[in-house]
Amino acid sequence: MAAAPAPPPRSTKEKPPPVPKRGGKRMSFATERVRVAVRVRPLVAHEAGQEPSVRCVDRGALEVTAPSAGGVNTIKKYDFDLCLDPSSTEDAVFEALGAKALLDRALRGIKATVFAYGATGSGKTHTILGHEREDFDLLPASPGVDKPVNDRDGLVARAVKYLYQTADSQLQIRASFFEVYCEQIYDLLEPNDRALPLREGNGGFFAPGLTELDCHTSDDVEAILREGRRSRRKASHKLNRDSSRSHALLVLRLAHGAARGRVTFVDLAGNERLKRSKDSDPRETGAINRSLQALGKVIATLSKKEDNNEHVPYRDSTLTKLLMDSLGGDAATLMVACASPAAAHVDETLCTLGYARRARGIVNAPFATLVGSDTNAERRQQERDRNEIEKLREDVARLRAENLRLSEENARLLELKTVEEDSDDDYDQISVISRGGTRRHQRVKRKAPQKVLKDFSVSEPPPTNDVEDKLRMENEALKEELHQLTQRFDKFQGEQDYQFSQVQEAHATQQSQWAAALERLQSEHKREIDELNEEHARQLKDRPRSSDSAEDYYKKFYTENLLNHQRKVDPTFQGRGDPHSAEQTTRNLSDHHETELISVRRSQRGEVVKKHRDVSALLGLA
Repeated sequence: MAAAPAPPPRSTKEKPPPVPKRGGKRMSFATERVRVAVRVRPLVAHEAGQEPSVRCVDRGALEVTAPSAGGVNTIKKYDFDLCLDPSSTEDAVFEALGAKALLDRALRGIKATVFAYGATGSGKTHTILGHEREDFDLLPASPGVDKPVNDRDGLVARAVKYLYQTADSQLQIRASFFEVYCEQIYDLLEPNDRALPLREGNGGFFAPGLTELDCHTSDDVEAILREGRRSRRKASHKLNRDSSRSHALLVLRLAHGAARGRVTFVDLAGNERLKRSKDSDPRETGAINRSLQALGKVIATLSKKEDNNEHVPYRDSTLTKLLMDSLGGDAATLMVACASPAAAHVDETLCTLGYARRARGIVNAPFATLVGSDTNAERRQQERDRNEIEKLREDVARLRAENLRLSEENARLLELKTVEEDSDDDYDQISVISRGGTRRHQRVKRKAPQKVLKDFSVSEPPPTNDVEDKLRMENEALKEELHQLTQRFDKFQGEQDYQFSQVQEAHATQQSQWAAALERLQSEHKREIDELNEEHARQLKDRPRSSDSAEDYYKKFYTENLLNHQRKVDPTFQGRGDPHSAEQTTRNLSDHHETELISVRRSQRGEVVKKHRDVSALLGLA
């Protein structure tokens, strides 16, 4: 008997999150949302013959066929800024993403960020960094002549080529390349096992001691990229034979005339399931998933954020600290979500598309950083003033339109009141004889007495200048209140930084005291052990020949010393005990010194807690 045919797939339309409109509370400056593009990689060799589960419908939409309960396939539709199918070449990807426009803005002083997100093996590194070139392929054909763009080059190589071809000789580029591995920062240009610290300054978070190299041609950036990729941590597992085990960030700082721009390329490590990847180091997988989970929390919070005072968990991860200005900050950001079309990875694909759909709701406020007469603060103040003036103009136009509408409505009501309906009581019926002698009746309208109509018109709206003056006064009052709040916040921030430095200094002092006490107790313990061994050797050497054997004498000696030590520790001890070995005696001495060290630490910890309470009280008063 033939099996029943499978039911047709059910189509569901998933609506993207609402994109914030201009003029809301968050749009105090010129703002824009994060642009999101999705790239679907081709099927690899071991996936050949499978039916793709992801299909690009048009330039900005795609469909995902996912299995559901009851054996019915569900088609989910997503809308993005750009969807790239598996047949897209690297050059077509660079052109379609609008990377040239983003780089032009970076040359004018705007911070730009391009980062790739997706599951392991979805093509993130291939999109951002491209395939590694051989050593001989990286060398230019002649000195001073750059190598042409390769078909396998990623966004970084093509972006650097475009920067040097577009800009003039005033362009200066400084490059740094580092990775985030297990929440620690490591320099890829000077590889070693020493992790770099992460500090927070006026321009955001930075890593002091990070190597930055001057680049004069695109080949210099290619050499930096090649050297860093050699030092990056990689591993092979079941899902990807060349899997990146860290997040890599390539930062290009641009100096072009008075503009100071920055371009950051981020190649994120892929999220993965340990039971499927069979990774040999679960610690790496856990660190990667935790950092990506923190990034997902930041994206989810920013996508539905409507109040500027709402907390965003940037400090939950090193990765989110470094991407603070790229997500909800002052940078122009492009996100490339890489997806696999294989049916076996449909769960990871749906997760990636969910992250990308939420990222479309993030709003940034990029601005240019200039040096010289046009400083950064002046630029932001001018931007703020322009937006305030634009808002006032919109309010004035809205009020004028409202006044015009009310005037027209009043005139219409007045016309309706002045029109009187005719009735039979307003007519007189008379008889008229025509020329042929026929009598006929005719109705003649009676003259109605003059009526005095009440004026139903409303008073004229106030002049527009008064409205503008009122709005201008309210704007100045709000500016004054904002200035006072800014001064109060700066004062509180300074006091808080000072108190925090005091707490750090007290903590460092206590740590040094604990280390000194531990070293003193260890040296005392070693000295007592050495004295005990010397005493035992001396008595064993001087013992009489007629005494007990060396073994019995050894037990007797250590038994007496153990009892004396026990009486020293516990004055109430009266027992004699059993013979013990030298190891047991040493262990008891160690327990005694650990007890003393714990008592010292408790007393010092009490002082630290007291200082912390005093600092907390000061912060509460602030």
